[in-house]
Amino acid sequence: MNVYRSEWILLLLATVLIFLAAPSASNASDLNNSGNFFWDNPSWDGSGMNVGYCLTSSGSCTGLGAGAPGAKPFWQLSNGGADPNFYLSSTQTLTFTFAMGAGTNTPFDTFGWYNPANPAISGVLFQGTAAPGSTATLPAGNYGFYLTDSSPGVNETWFTQASLNPSGETSNQHFVVFDPISNYWIGMEDLPFPVSDKDYQDMLVQVTTGGSLGLDGSQGGKWQSWSAVPEPGTVSLLVIGLVGVAFKRRKSVR
Repeated sequence: MNVYRSEWILLLLATVLIFLAAPSASNASDLNNSGNFFWDNPSWDGSGMNVGYCLTSSGSCTGLGAGAPGAKPFWQLSNGGADPNFYLSSTQTLTFTFAMGAGTNTPFDTFGWYNPANPAISGVLFQGTAAPGSTATLPAGNYGFYLTDSSPGVNETWFTQASLNPSGETSNQHFVVFDPISNYWIGMEDLPFPVSDKDYQDMLVQVTTGGSLGLDGSQGGKWQSWSAVPEPGTVSLLVIGLVGVAFKRRKSVR
């Protein structure tokens, strides 16, 4: 009796997994390459390679491994779009860690800071060729950030205050910020939007501080939660495994 009950429990679990794996238009908080969020788009660097997959060490972007922070909330406008203008403020020393860069043009990229009150005052933090784990520091203060893609045919610089971007890009945000505590993750898109995959993993940098972090200069927005879901192939394997176990147990009883 107990064996048969176990079979039905396993089959029920398999049914639930099939239901969960089914596409759902209302499941807008999931990571699924559908553009639900401004950064959740199919990457030209491979399947399952946008910044969300990198932060959760899933899909094809598993480079962060155990150091992946998971599905941390990200900053967006209340209407769901990217906030085009913001800079970071901190009450204590900032430490930047180069986490990874997965874009084709990453070797041509440069990430740096600038003074929001005077963008001509700026400095370099990392080149795209930096080794993962490389660090840099800045004293407490207000900082905007820029990303320069010096690859042939691009040679442009993008700012967290998009109003400073080149003509035609002054409303396009090339940065996304995750994790609203004292440990930000900044993802970046290095290509002009008309020819961009908007995957925001061309460079990924972690920002930590012993004090408080804040986003200033914003046009108003909110921290949006999201979740990573198993790939359909993973769910299928789980279902097949559970069904197989159930039938194996039935056969052994007979």
